[in-house]
Amino acid sequence: DAMTTLVDDVANSNTSVTYGLKRTLAALIPNWALVRKDPAVNAGDRAAVDAWIGKMVDRTDVNTGGRNRDTRVLNCPANQSTNNCNNHRYLRDTVNIMWGALAGDNTRYRKGIERVRVALRQMRPDGSLPLETARGSRALWYQNYALGMLITTAEVAARQGDDLYALSYEGRTLHTAVAFLIEAIADPRIVLPYAKAN
Repeated sequence: DAMTTLVDDVANSNTSVTYGLKRTLAALIPNWALVRKDPAVNAGDRAAVDAWIGKMVDRTDVNTGGRNRDTRVLNCPANQSTNNCNNHRYLRDTVNIMWGALAGDNTRYRKGIERVRVALRQMRPDGSLPLETARGSRALWYQNYALGMLITTAEVAARQGDDLYALSYEGRTLHTAVAFLIEAIADPRIVLPYAKAN
């Protein structure tokens, strides 16, 4: 029952504790996928750990954020805080697809695929992600981090036979986002018009 008693750090926001749990699960699930196949793991232990991880995944598959909503943010519904649309959400659905693939839960698995589709719709034509590149001096760090979650999702899907790299929205693909990141690292002036927002 580790991590089942977590206290939100701020009375009106569950963001930090939920984020920390998602980061933990993103590392734990692939490792458990390897260990659970070992014949030395008995069926009872396997079922207990699966049930425990399932509860933890349930806990992370929720909207996060405080009472204050920023309705000015692009590509994010007005009734949700930004972190339900940016890299926090990408991480949430990376955990969903990982657990969905391992546990045979198609609903969770499909959430990961849908999040890549949403990201492609959010993406600018040049491959930049608006909610990440508007982060001032950390714009490229956030572009990189968000892209890491999307690529992890695509790699989980690839092992299941689904090619998310082939998904396209108005000509934008995950490759478009990678190309933007590489070009902007080489020449940060590319991201400056977006980063100046913060």
